[in-house]
Amino acid sequence: MRKSMMSTIGVSALALLVLTGCGAGTNNTSNTAGTSNTANASGAASTTTTKNTSGGGKTVIVGGQQYQGSANLKKYQAAAKSKPNSAQAQLNAGVASHVNGDDAAAIAYYKKAIALDPKSAIAYNNIGNIYLRDKKDVKTAIGYYQQATKADPTYGYGWWNLAIAESQAGNNQAAQQAVTSGLKSVKTSDPVYKSLQAMQKELKSSK
Repeated sequence: MRKSMMSTIGVSALALLVLTGCGAGTNNTSNTAGTSNTANASGAASTTTTKNTSGGGKTVIVGGQQYQGSANLKKYQAAAKSKPNSAQAQLNAGVASHVNGDDAAAIAYYKKAIALDPKSAIAYNNIGNIYLRDKKDVKTAIGYYQQATKADPTYGYGWWNLAIAESQAGNNQAAQQAVTSGLKSVKTSDPVYKSLQAMQKELKSSK
């Protein structure tokens, strides 16, 4: 991905890490600025990775206050333990673990959520974000983003992050295909739709 494209994507996204879809029991997502418009069907939070506009590499968490700190971590982990058959509880524990710096635990919780709900696009997406940003393993991240788009083709962040990862891997054509597929699958009312449109223009101009 060229620097000019990364810069534009960063401006549109406003944050390096965004927690979205925190409302319970509604069917929606949040925009990249972290203001909650709607939450996903599972009611759990998701994370999306973008470029930090400051360029300093600092992780910015928007809307993650409810997960931060040891008390919240223990609360969500206890809920996951007491509700072993709840995919949402596992997702929330995964986000809490991620927010508090335990990626290994986060991945384990996300995988439990996937086992309970194979259609959990958010869980796949969040694992992808850990591999893309924290582990710097773009290839593995791409695989999880692909799983997210298969689990729920209407989940905008799956396509958004897949395109970013493909671009970082130097696969411009694959990134363009991800954006094109996303625009065909994501609702126009989804805030991510406009971000995908902007990314499509940047990818075309970066040829």
